[in-house]
Amino acid sequence: MESYLIDLIDRMSKKEREVNCADSVSWKAHREAEALDDKRFITQLIDYLPAEKDKTHRGSAYFVLGKLLVRFTDNNAIQFFINRLQIETDKYILSHMLDRLAKIDKDESIDIAPILHCTENDKWLIRHSAISALEKTRHEAAKEKVRTIVQLDDHKKNKNEIIYAVAVLGMIGEKEDIALLKPLFSSRIRDIKDSAQFAAETLGCDSPL
Repeated sequence: MESYLIDLIDRMSKKEREVNCADSVSWKAHREAEALDDKRFITQLIDYLPAEKDKTHRGSAYFVLGKLLVRFTDNNAIQFFINRLQIETDKYILSHMLDRLAKIDKDESIDIAPILHCTENDKWLIRHSAISALEKTRHEAAKEKVRTIVQLDDHKKNKNEIIYAVAVLGMIGEKEDIALLKPLFSSRIRDIKDSAQFAAETLGCDSPL
């Protein structure tokens, strides 16, 4: 891997005590990573990640790769990224990977099963990020997953899952899904009610009230 990329990942992973966030080496390196536009780095990161033992460095590398995959469509690289969800175990790394995937277009040739599996993780941080990661896909399996979550009965227990799923359904669903959202208009939980009304309007509901 190019020395520049190694140095960038090192700087992104640097931990500093008693330093204002915006002044830290890591914060500045993350902003630098967001601006990268060299497609060659994708292949280098794919080669780097399986061999890297330090999870902080892997987390930084996933951040860079995720940002590049928003800029450059590379289905093989996207599939590699998704498949790594089955290998990583740290909840923060997994959550951040899923957050990156929420911004990446995933066409129907991509196997999203590892993302769907994460929606059922016992850690809420991973579940919520996994639901959001179903954005930017038209996979029928993704639609069915969020439809199932939207219809969960216990609004108090499943509040956040429902809100995340409603938001995604509003982006990837069909006009017919408005019928699934309408029962939520009377939810006693205001955030669920408001998010369902907004999603219904996005899908073409003329008058959600």
